Amino acid sequence: MKPLTFKGFLKVYLSELSLCSTSSVRKLEKEVDSNLRLLEPLVLYAKLTLTKVQLLKFKNKRVMGALKDLQQYSDLEQALKNKKLPEAYQKVYNSYLVKTNRVKNEEHTKSLMLPRIKEMQQQKHITNYRIYTDLHLNPGNVNDFLTNGNVSKLSLKTAEKIFDYVS
Repeated sequence: MKPLTFKGFLKVYLSELSLCSTSSVRKLEKEVDSNLRLLEPLVLYAKLTLTKVQLLKFKNKRVMGALKDLQQYSDLEQALKNKKLPEAYQKVYNSYLVKTNRVKNEEHTKSLMLPRIKEMQQQKHITNYRIYTDLHLNPGNVNDFLTNGNVSKLSLKTAEKIFDYVS
C-alpha cells in the first residue's frame, strides 16, 4: 500500500468537508463562502497542485487573499513542517500527521497492553486457546500476538477485546 501523501490527504479531506462531497477545486471555490472550513485545505491543495496560471483564475476573494498571503512560501510542506504558516494551516497539517501516524500509535498502544494481558492471563490461568475460542478469533494471529509479541497481527479493537476478556 502506498503511503499517504499530503496532497492525497488534502484531496480526501476536502471531499469529506465539502457539502457536495467533491474534490473539484472550482466547485469547492464556490462553496467556500458557505463552508468556511474549506478555505485553508483548499488553498493548500490549490497551491500544491495548480500552476500559477491556474491559480490566477480564482474569483473568490477569500481564496485569492489566502493565496496571496502564501505567495512568500515556495515550499509549503517544508514551511508546514517548520511551523512557519499561520495556525489554521498548521491544524490541517496536524490532521495529516495524525492520520499518517495512526498505525504506529496503535501498535505502540498494543505493545503497552500486551504485558498486562499476559500478566492477567497467568494470574487467572486463561490459555490462548480459551481466548481465541471464546472470542471467535483467528488462532494464528492471537498466538502470534500473545506468544511472539507480534502487535501487527491484531487490530487495536481486537487487542482491546482480549484485554477486556482477561480483565
